Amino acid sequence: MNNRGEVLVAMVSARPGSEVNFLDDFLQNFACWMQISHIPQYMMFAMDEASYKAAKLLQMPVVRGDLLLRAWMHETGLANLRMEKWGDYLRLKPAISLILLQNSKRARALIWSDLDVVWFREPWDYMAKTIGDMDALFSTEVGGSANTGVYYVKNTDSAKAGLGEWVRMCIESLKLEDHGKHDQDLFNSGILKRKWPKMKLIGHGVVQNGTPLRAQITTYRPGPEELALHCNMMWGTNTKVDKLKQVSLFLAPGVREKGGENKDLASGKPRECLPLSKEVADLLKAAKRVR
Repeated sequence: MNNRGEVLVAMVSARPGSEVNFLDDFLQNFACWMQISHIPQYMMFAMDEASYKAAKLLQMPVVRGDLLLRAWMHETGLANLRMEKWGDYLRLKPAISLILLQNSKRARALIWSDLDVVWFREPWDYMAKTIGDMDALFSTEVGGSANTGVYYVKNTDSAKAGLGEWVRMCIESLKLEDHGKHDQDLFNSGILKRKWPKMKLIGHGVVQNGTPLRAQITTYRPGPEELALHCNMMWGTNTKVDKLKQVSLFLAPGVREKGGENKDLASGKPRECLPLSKEVADLLKAAKRVR
């Protein structure tokens, strides 16, 4: 947590199947960008034992988010809620933000970040200046709806009430075993906007969602106001790893092949991040000067 009481929160989960083979490298890429963008104030919430062990080996700040959610569910009378699929806990992502804000005396605000977000710069000053008297800021999806992969929310009563309504909608969806509804689908349903009016969207130029990475480019060019790039609109950790490598934004060394083992990580040795390519480094320096 920084000296203003702000913290960045991210969730990691080892999906079943071959993608777990890429988990540690994807995790370290996130950690590398945390270093580069000067965001030491972050916390990982691991949703299973494999993710927790991977984050610990990479010396990342991490807690067992799945155990935290289970304890919260027990306390709130939801112990019998069926959580059968790996994605069911992920559908309760906003509950982690709510639990953290409800139980922290120091937290003034938090940023939620999906793991597939590349942070180019620290976001605190921009978020604090932009939010004004609103409760929360959300990144913008292609088409103008909210993308819940990046959001900034205050620790105020009205903000927690809004988060609570969002969590309630996610819980009702799970009770109906409506596994097709994600937290983002529910957020954009229109119901929440009527009940939580004090939130607004931030533009594509600040948090870029997906679209540029679908083009055939070899170097990604962050804009002058761009804080982060969200690698959405691509399915599969391995696909995202390949794309980030293609555009020189993947900084985890020793990327293992599918089904392989990274001996350095298995031994518990920390791995240094790869250096930024000169072109990307120059672009980031230029963007900082513009700001």
